Amino acid sequence: MIDTKPGYVAGLAMFSKKVSAFESIAGQNMLGHYTGTGALYLYNGDESFKGNYYPTVDMTSLAGTTTDHKTKPVTVDNAKYLNPVAWSGGVSDDQNGSATMQYNMKNVTGSTLGAQKSWFFLNGKIVALGSGITSTESLNTETIVENRKLVNTNLNSFVVSGQTLNLGQTKTIANTKWAYLNGAIPSQNIGYVFPTATTVTAYKKTKSGNWNTINTRNRSELVGENYAGITISHGQKPTNKSYSYILLPGKTKQATEAYSKQIDVEIRANNLNQQAIFDKSQNLWISNFRQPSTLNGVVAQTRGSMMIRKSATLEKITLSDPSQEQNSIAFLVPKQTGHKLKTKSTEASVTTQGTNWRIQVNTTAKNGKSFHVTFGK
Repeated sequence: MIDTKPGYVAGLAMFSKKVSAFESIAGQNMLGHYTGTGALYLYNGDESFKGNYYPTVDMTSLAGTTTDHKTKPVTVDNAKYLNPVAWSGGVSDDQNGSATMQYNMKNVTGSTLGAQKSWFFLNGKIVALGSGITSTESLNTETIVENRKLVNTNLNSFVVSGQTLNLGQTKTIANTKWAYLNGAIPSQNIGYVFPTATTVTAYKKTKSGNWNTINTRNRSELVGENYAGITISHGQKPTNKSYSYILLPGKTKQATEAYSKQIDVEIRANNLNQQAIFDKSQNLWISNFRQPSTLNGVVAQTRGSMMIRKSATLEKITLSDPSQEQNSIAFLVPKQTGHKLKTKSTEASVTTQGTNWRIQVNTTAKNGKSFHVTFGK
């Protein structure tokens, strides 16, 4: 999934029953196990992903992923590393949207680690939620909020919960509400906000690696780069652990700290069945329903994802089936006084059920596309 906003582009890599977590051919990409398991790439012009990024980043610690750092040898060219769970997709109204993935690492690294993750791409904000993080492995399981190569170490000041980290420092900081990485120019700044005060481990350090390790065709050359990072530990053998954080590309330190005290995004659900947010600044509600259930007056009669954006006169509803397995999806949405059906996708049908609109969408194409229904006065 690609999200483009003024000043940055965000790229998200997910895997599914049809799309492999990574591919390796002829000795290339030997440590690519986590590249498709929720890696989030924020491009803001700082060229963090160029140069010696790949041999030094630690390919088991990519930003956005939840990891136990387990790998296994790549012994077969072009093998498939598929997600055994059918839930990997998204919903979008072409302005905002969400990507969601439920997965486990059984077919990728052999680990029992599994999780449910959602990302909400809003107006200048990226909200990341994780739930159901579970594993029987006696390995350190953690979510990687950030692991960014620094282009100018002295200029790239790194502040976590008011504490400045210098090169060579690693700190575990409890009750963290915000962090900030300074860029070379304002558009390259990155703010990090934790809606729930969170214990994080933050570092600013030099990492090294060998080009030959990730690609046997490369010469054996040890290289090093400086990084700033934030991780959330879930411990060994975690059961139903969760996390939440918000990325603020291009924000100043002052704006990031201020936002942490007056967050305009509410987390409405982050559990095994639902992950949902409400963006007060846009009157926008987005929810990913992994099971039929009810949230905020909306009844999901099937699995599916939904966005509801309201204005003074219009209510736009966008729907999709991230599982890409159902023949139809159906939701009950409370009627608004004086509203009637204005527009809809041809695949959608709208009927009345009590005080609700019943919206059903034909998803037999099983392509994960988004559909819309609009009500208004």
